[in-house]
Amino acid sequence: MPKAATQRPAPRPTDAPALDAALVTRRRVAGALLCLYVAVALIAQVSYDWHDISWLCNPPSPPAGHPANRIGLLGAWLTFYGYAFAGLAYHWFAIPFLALFAGGLLHGRVRCFRLRTLWLFCLYLTVACLFQAYGGGSGETLAELNLRDAGGAVGKWVVTDRLGGWLGDIGLQLFLWPLALFLTLLVVGVRNCLLLAVRLATAREPREEVAEPAPEPVRPA
Repeated sequence: MPKAATQRPAPRPTDAPALDAALVTRRRVAGALLCLYVAVALIAQVSYDWHDISWLCNPPSPPAGHPANRIGLLGAWLTFYGYAFAGLAYHWFAIPFLALFAGGLLHGRVRCFRLRTLWLFCLYLTVACLFQAYGGGSGETLAELNLRDAGGAVGKWVVTDRLGGWLGDIGLQLFLWPLALFLTLLVVGVRNCLLLAVRLATAREPREEVAEPAPEPVRPA
């Protein structure tokens, strides 16, 4: 007697879609929390007063327990460490970069997200080095924030202590500006830049108006 054909068990569904959905959910939750942090950091930065920091003003003024910062001592020290690390790059670019990072998390499906996060952080460090190379451009801002280095610890270590003696002022600009543009291209994406260029090129082209055919005259019956 012929043997009955054995039925193979149906393959089990893979867990890849579930894992992908879980990853997107985790990213969106992290993005929502980061948006909350961005709001707190923005309020702390706007109301920052270096007199709240005991390392810069001893005793602190106003007295301890009554800081001028709207987020309290936590916001004052958070902003102080941001300025100490990256200088004016934190003042002008930290909040926009964090908001961009939070937007990528909320989207949840950004391609090469980890690499783009790395490029964004490298771009932030490069901007700090540019501020250090240019000296901040405004002595009033440095005096208001009580900063000695426009690029913070990053700018001082990279530009002043390392590359400044080797490349000089012009060499630093020729190195840092192309690096910043290249990192911006990596963060945005080459494909997105090409699509944007195509859309801008097609938007400037004059559109040809197609004349509608004239209706045929109705002949009397």
